[in-house]
Amino acid sequence: MRLQDLTGKRYGRLTVKSRDTNCGKHVKWVCLCDCGNEKTIFAMNLKRGLTTSCGCFRKENIHNPLKHGLTGTRIYNIYHGMIARCCSIQENNEAYPYYRGKGIEVCNEWRSDIKNFYSWAMANGYDESLTIDRIDNDGNYEPSNCRWIPIGEQSKNTSSNHNITFQDETMTMSDWARKKGLKISTFCARLKKGWSKEEALTIPLLNHSQSGLGRYYAIY
Repeated sequence: MRLQDLTGKRYGRLTVKSRDTNCGKHVKWVCLCDCGNEKTIFAMNLKRGLTTSCGCFRKENIHNPLKHGLTGTRIYNIYHGMIARCCSIQENNEAYPYYRGKGIEVCNEWRSDIKNFYSWAMANGYDESLTIDRIDNDGNYEPSNCRWIPIGEQSKNTSSNHNITFQDETMTMSDWARKKGLKISTFCARLKKGWSKEEALTIPLLNHSQSGLGRYYAIY
């Protein structure tokens, strides 16, 4: 069968310049990419549309995640985690009292389009080693109240790090919970329900067979 001359033909970003040596029965062609690189490609890959650039197209997509709505990136996960905590988390979730249950919201600008959040993040020091933090822990997720900080620093700005004084001793909420053998989520949930500090710290966890004790049934 007569060989088809591909010289001068264009496939995606590639323009065929000349024939190269065969690889067995497979014909190869030297192609010039729009970016200036030359690449030798099998004729069948050109004709089937399997190769359309020297590899630059794939690299551009990797370094410009906005082309794909940021899917699969760390920013994407941070954004949707933020939305879930404030908009869709259910009351039986341990985090509910600290976000949606507390009235924390995501601003309309970010909630309406992830690209707005991405642009703010890139302009305000985002880095793979940092995490989003609300400056005012009782405030919303919005440009004026958010920053990027190392994960170790974020723990210093959480509700569980607020100081509590009990029996003439002052410690953070997380330290009190640890000392009393409670989960920090249990301690915070008890206070949220109106329990006194003494009740929240001293009433033991009860099993389901003891649930007839009303308000003193444990919150896990």
